[in-house]
Amino acid sequence: MRKIINRLTLVYYGFYLLAIALAACGYRFLAGSQTLIDAQSSAGIALSSAYIVLLVASIPLALKLFNIKVKKLAAVTDAEAKEQAYMRLSVWRLVVIGANLLIGITLFYLMGSQSMIFCAAIAAIALVFCKPGEVRAERELAAPDDPTTRADR
Repeated sequence: MRKIINRLTLVYYGFYLLAIALAACGYRFLAGSQTLIDAQSSAGIALSSAYIVLLVASIPLALKLFNIKVKKLAAVTDAEAKEQAYMRLSVWRLVVIGANLLIGITLFYLMGSQSMIFCAAIAAIALVFCKPGEVRAERELAAPDDPTTRADR
């Protein structure tokens, strides 16, 4: 399990490093210049609206689907298959939420809209709730009828 948590931690921090790199590149190349997309134009309004809808729909959906799938996964008896499936589900959740973060930062620099950076901050906060940990993974993967882990939930 430790090996899987280490891989998930790399993915987790990788998204934050990508966000920092993207923000640095945006600041270096796009800050202070004319925005590429006017936030008040029809294209800007459509892009920001689409991103907000994507953000509002995908983050709760990713968290809920992960929770449902992991609860079903807890009943699996093969430990190796359980760990591999947990890793796939966790990476999927991190990618969905991390992509929202990167899209928000990109749109902030392309449009210069303050609301895009706030949306990116929402995605960054949601990503904090997905931080992988060995204790958390073992608790999530524990069998539903195990009385020692039931009280912790």
